[in-house]
Amino acid sequence: MPQSSYRSSQRIADKSLAYATGETGRLVGEVFGALEEGVQVPHLATVVARNLARAAEATRATAILWHFDGSLWAGATRLADGTPDLHVWAAVHARIRGIPAVIRAIDERRIVHADELQNDETNAWLVSLGFETLAAVPLVHRDAVVGVGLIDGVELPIPRHVTKAIEAVAAAGAGAIALADTIARERLEWQRANQVLTTVTRAASSLDAASVLSAIAEGIGDALGDRLSMAFLVADGSATRLAISGDGIGAVDLADTLVERESSRMPGVGPMLLYPALDGEPELAALGFGRILVAPLRRGGADLGWVVSADGSDTPYSSNDVRVTSAICAQAALSLHTASLLETERSSVSRLEELDRLKTAFVGAVSHELRTPLTAVIGYGEILAEQSTDPTIAIFVDEMRREAGVLESMIGNLLDTTRLEAGMLQLNRTTVDLADIIRRAMEVVIHGHRARTINLTESGTPAECTGDAARLRQVFVNLIENAAKYSPGDKPIDVIVDWGLYSSLGAIVRITVDDHGTGVPVNQRHAIFQRFHRLAADGGTPGTGIGLYLVRALVEAHGGVAEVIDRPGSTGARFVVELPIDL
Repeated sequence: MPQSSYRSSQRIADKSLAYATGETGRLVGEVFGALEEGVQVPHLATVVARNLARAAEATRATAILWHFDGSLWAGATRLADGTPDLHVWAAVHARIRGIPAVIRAIDERRIVHADELQNDETNAWLVSLGFETLAAVPLVHRDAVVGVGLIDGVELPIPRHVTKAIEAVAAAGAGAIALADTIARERLEWQRANQVLTTVTRAASSLDAASVLSAIAEGIGDALGDRLSMAFLVADGSATRLAISGDGIGAVDLADTLVERESSRMPGVGPMLLYPALDGEPELAALGFGRILVAPLRRGGADLGWVVSADGSDTPYSSNDVRVTSAICAQAALSLHTASLLETERSSVSRLEELDRLKTAFVGAVSHELRTPLTAVIGYGEILAEQSTDPTIAIFVDEMRREAGVLESMIGNLLDTTRLEAGMLQLNRTTVDLADIIRRAMEVVIHGHRARTINLTESGTPAECTGDAARLRQVFVNLIENAAKYSPGDKPIDVIVDWGLYSSLGAIVRITVDDHGTGVPVNQRHAIFQRFHRLAADGGTPGTGIGLYLVRALVEAHGGVAEVIDRPGSTGARFVVELPIDL
């Protein structure tokens, strides 16, 4: 070859290669631009087809893309100037896998020209579409075929530099398509995961079984896109508390049919039952469904309920459908179990509240009934004391009065307890002499415990205090009586009144009642103020367990606080009451 001709050919080759390189760069730029716009796969097919035609300097090119699982994904036919050719695309995409050149190109991972094959039928079909020449280009990424390109009108034999340009464009296109497929699948996985998370979050936030079942049904329906999805409990061989998402047509019949058929084997079949095609299931097919998925809501080896999703389509559920359903059911079963426990707890609380209401009503009624005969006993005792001069009778009458007073105090406490629970206890607030109230309370206790020594100590300047005198007297009678009951009879009880102190309540008077008993354990100091609570060591001491309950309730009704603490440097308990005062 003359030197000038060689140089001319070399310049043409260099120019063609530069063009191919430029087209490859442009393809990559366009592909990544498409990726940034949201993975527009049809646009990728268009880009690949157009650039194949340009790189091959051909009339037109078709790009057919498919997923890694072999399903058709997208495609396009473009002339070299980018104009679409819908006629060729419509005819080619349905027969792409049967074209001999395509088969060999995929098998051998190389560009194959149709003239290499002797197949008159195929060649006639290609001629009918107006193809001049046909080259099949496999789109291969990491040894996986992600599609194929068909180039029409390429020069034969294909020049080496054109082959290189086509291969470069095909490789770049295949990489972009594979990346787009990966992103699309990851996006689908993220969407599915988000659906699972949304469903699980909604189910977890529900506090009753009906709401949990509704969240599950809607979540499965959103994830699978079926015509009907439902979730229900299974009890005594039947579906109960059915929650439905979708059109609901045939839901009850389907649930009853499945439970009747599958209850015996459901616990042992693993995560779920699949009916991908109902040709052999006339009973289910008669309900108008083409596919059915059944999954248990299983917790601790026991089936709490089932999830059923069904659709008129006979397309089998994918492995991803199964994973999503399993994930939702596994997490939702925990929420359903929790909701069931809460419902049981609420039912128990409701029953206990009803029993408590009945008990309160009973205590109130009995207390009222006891007051009538007690009033008569006290009245007859007073008459007997006035008419009798016998010293022995006087002693008996005095004891009768004392015990009647104890009983009257107990009945008063019981009635006040029922009034507090009913929110009917009202305070008759006036300006009171708190020191006098405390002294009178001490006299009441001394009357019942004559051998007792009760000391009263005051410090500070007494200030004006408002409250209900009768209720405050009841507070200090209960506190001092409690100290007398639970401390040795030969030990004194000290009542200390400190005026003019300050706390979080503002200006206060603090009343302290000290005894020399065994004290109150730290873990019992809150419970001791609860209604009917008594310490374990109190078994031999009579009492109703409501005295201290009333103390705290009445003190808090006056805006104060009541608590129990240890006596510094001594045995026994110290009960402290703080009441607001006006300075």
